[in-house]
Amino acid sequence: MRLNESEWLFINEIVYKFSACSDFDEARTQFLTDIHLLIPYSSGSFYLSDKNNPGAICKPIVNKLPTEVAANYMKFGFREDYAKWLFATSEGKAYNPSSWFVGEDGITETSYFKMFFALTNLRYSVLLSLAYEDAFMGIVCLYRLEELHDFTDKDLFILETFKKHLALRIWKEEFSDEASSPASSFNVTNGEVADLSARYHLTVREGEVLRFLISGMTITEIAEHLSISESTLRTHSRNIYKKLGISYRSELNKLLHVGQI
Repeated sequence: MRLNESEWLFINEIVYKFSACSDFDEARTQFLTDIHLLIPYSSGSFYLSDKNNPGAICKPIVNKLPTEVAANYMKFGFREDYAKWLFATSEGKAYNPSSWFVGEDGITETSYFKMFFALTNLRYSVLLSLAYEDAFMGIVCLYRLEELHDFTDKDLFILETFKKHLALRIWKEEFSDEASSPASSFNVTNGEVADLSARYHLTVREGEVLRFLISGMTITEIAEHLSISESTLRTHSRNIYKKLGISYRSELNKLLHVGQI
């Protein structure tokens, strides 16, 4: 499959932005936004593998797809999904489910399609399964409305150029030893956070955010506790990481462990 120079340059830009963004949810959101310029789609989602429940997915990020659709899918819909076998695959690969069925209307006769189409009016899909070291890491799903044409082999090829980059970032954030070891186990005190804030010239608010980041609370939980938007919180997080000289939240664990902050 041949891509032109501008397409390869944009692929490189997407990979760079995904790797450089310090907030993982924001990185996934940005990926769904950017990939639309290479592969036009109507709605999209990006799920992670549930490390506490093998064969299941969690933590959806959606684009132009109602959040309740993603939530209901994880609770009920996956039981009927003809693609749920991908949640246990050890191979990173892009798929077009239309090719799994015989005849133009084969896929539309499945119970899952009827349920999903009734809720979303989405007809076509392409799925990118993500795996790292033979373990399922997550899945990217792009959908198109019925009045649009199906995804092409070129679309699948473009998606596959991202599979290793996406899977490696998920592994670092969710499955590596650093990600699995909660920062709260280091029992950093308020006094120590104050010392860190002074040493790295953090603002009062950044010091508060750092304390909650170390505690292991989620972005949503921290934002609610501080009564600020998640967007504002992510801005504080980026500023903190820049001052500490790190890129990911998971790197806080390493810095705490070796006593560098």
